[in-house]
Amino acid sequence: MSEIAIYQHQDGSIDVRLERDSVWLTQLQLAALFGRDRTVVGRHVRTVFAARELDEESNVQKMHIATSDKPVALYNLDVIISVGYRVKSPEGVRFHRWTSHILPGGRRTCGQRRELAALSLLVAESKPADKEVLSRLNMNMLAGEAA
Repeated sequence: MSEIAIYQHQDGSIDVRLERDSVWLTQLQLAALFGRDRTVVGRHVRTVFAARELDEESNVQKMHIATSDKPVALYNLDVIISVGYRVKSPEGVRFHRWTSHILPGGRRTCGQRRELAALSLLVAESKPADKEVLSRLNMNMLAGEAA
């Protein structure tokens, strides 16, 4: 059975499905979260699976919903994080921090070490105004990893 949590971001809110110790979003929700077009998000999702960065079978759910004629793909937290790094979205970092508070036991994803490396890259490539915030997030995540 799944639950719904509301994620608030500067452009609105997203209903996030919580199930199987992860969060799940559609491509449209990913596009809203990262402020990118759905086609851009779709291209990055395909690249994640084509590069075998993640296994599609264990990271995607197909759901039938009332407003769609065909099944809709939902992507788990590992996919969300991978796409967030590819589109260089600081909102993706904030989203992941939020999920650590709502998931059972503050679940760490299997890709957390990859995430820390990608966050470091995001800090290096960010605007000076964003560097301090992203650096603090990175340090907080490293502190959580050591705990």
